[in-house]
Amino acid sequence: MSGKQNQLIDTNPLDEYQFVGHNGDRITLHASPLLATLARFAGADAAKFFALPVFNERRTHVSWYSQRSGALEAFWEMPDDRQEAVLGSLEAAAADINAATAKLGRTDASESGSYQHLLPLLLNFPEPVEYHLYVVDGLPVATHWGMNKQLRSDARDTLTPFITQWRERIALRRRQAEEAARNDAKEQSFLARLLGAGARSGAVDVSLIWNDKNDLDLHVDCPNGRTLNFTNKVECGGILDIDRNAHANALTDQPVENIVWTSAPTCKGRYTVYVHFFRQHAGQPDSSPFTLRIKQGAKTQYVESSVGSGERRQVAAFDI
Repeated sequence: MSGKQNQLIDTNPLDEYQFVGHNGDRITLHASPLLATLARFAGADAAKFFALPVFNERRTHVSWYSQRSGALEAFWEMPDDRQEAVLGSLEAAAADINAATAKLGRTDASESGSYQHLLPLLLNFPEPVEYHLYVVDGLPVATHWGMNKQLRSDARDTLTPFITQWRERIALRRRQAEEAARNDAKEQSFLARLLGAGARSGAVDVSLIWNDKNDLDLHVDCPNGRTLNFTNKVECGGILDIDRNAHANALTDQPVENIVWTSAPTCKGRYTVYVHFFRQHAGQPDSSPFTLRIKQGAKTQYVESSVGSGERRQVAAFDI
């Protein structure tokens, strides 16, 4: 191993790990011939995916060296788009190993030896797998292959399920980021209309926006059995302080309604929120899409729906 070609990635005490193998052969202890076999049947790049283990004289520690030099990055610290690219390379590496194993299976037993059984064990990594993946000079490198944490002794492919699970994790984070961006845009729309209308904010806010001149109304059924709405504007500690499009001479296509509890509601129980399509003004659609916002302290809930002329639709609920 040349120091000019290889660089240290990690060093660990061996008492943290145990080796996996076949019929007593421990693959990590046969790294050079095993990776040479992989290079022969799958190409040099496939073999360079695996870092080389170097043991100290007393075999108490193992150090892992990449087969290339360059900038070293830890997989788990990379942004999602970089991780996705690495996952594609990991998938290709797993496919190379499976293909090489199949080729070995078609060769004479005297030539393939035990490597047909050892090659698949290259896909065995200690879990969590992500802590053994790196990028060197822009290309992925794996350490601790063929090893398990002490509590696990069976050999199995942990890389392939990791790829699937990590992709799902990235997809979930992307969906969460997209939802956060959408919610931020919704919040800005609500704030612009609420501030423009002079609405108050308190311990609990229930707000409604829509984009036509129809008259939609907010109703909240309180735990005490009474309803807070435009005919009963003060109830169970809350107040309807903004009511738009109620009058034909004051219509807007950017309306907002707001019910607020300026202090924490004292009436305990479930509050059920309805949207009522009270009046269809001339030239307006017979169905109105809307967005409802319920803000309780730091928690904000958005609900998108629509309501038809004359309909009173239950939209959401919250508990105090």
